[in-house]
Amino acid sequence: MKILKKPKWIYIKFYLYNNKFNIINKILNKNSINTICKESLCPNIFKCFQKKNITFLLLGNKCTRKCLFCNISKGKLEKNNLKKEVINISKIIFILNLNRIILTSVNRDDLPDKGIMNFIKIIKFIKIINFNIKIEILIPNFNELNNFFIKKIKINKPYIISHNIETIYRLYNKICKNSNYFNSINFLKKIKLTNKNILLKTGIIIGLGETFIEIFNLIRKLKKININIINIGQYLSPNINNNYLVYEYLKLYIYYIYKKFSKKLNFKKYYIFPMSRTSL
Repeated sequence: MKILKKPKWIYIKFYLYNNKFNIINKILNKNSINTICKESLCPNIFKCFQKKNITFLLLGNKCTRKCLFCNISKGKLEKNNLKKEVINISKIIFILNLNRIILTSVNRDDLPDKGIMNFIKIIKFIKIINFNIKIEILIPNFNELNNFFIKKIKINKPYIISHNIETIYRLYNKICKNSNYFNSINFLKKIKLTNKNILLKTGIIIGLGETFIEIFNLIRKLKKININIINIGQYLSPNINNNYLVYEYLKLYIYYIYKKFSKKLNFKKYYIFPMSRTSL
């Protein structure tokens, strides 16, 4: 596949966020905090850190899967770090006086529960030290343990549950390793059926080779299973040697079309622009 020239809007004016970014980054490094912001090379990291919007990465910074769209390395779990995660994240919440956090994780197919109980424990602990904090979780596909997760999350509910569908059915198996499109759709559907008051969120990355019709059909499907919040953003290849290459950089008017369509379908919130990411 041909390597495309990047459009001007991709480049970020780093100097606008430099000072505040360095302060937050230094605090996170000092406390051995992993974030999806850094590990995934998120383009919004400078802007988000400036606003103290941090997406904490649980269960280490190595993943048991290697999805072609993702920058996170494949590797085994360092179990000694699991006990420290809860304490270190709690310290950051206190130091930065956070009133909203996002928790996500790598895939942990090397754990019997795939890391589900770590999510539950940290939500429970954070609510003990700060009951009013808003917790959003961005979860992977737990495959055969999806129902186990749904059962456990009923007791310790976050404010928002996110699970990214990522792309259309035709491209799903190509870029999402050890996962299943229909499994993810059903997972989202079951979460909402059993937790009607929780806001349910998902994200789509575009520019992978999908068509307009395929995206329209996916948006319709997501509305049908009662997704409340949808994110649609441009795919940016983290590494041209190891990751899926960008098939197309979408023109800005395309985002306007998808936004107008999502508004018509009456999603509660829709974040549709090139740099849109689920963890915003």
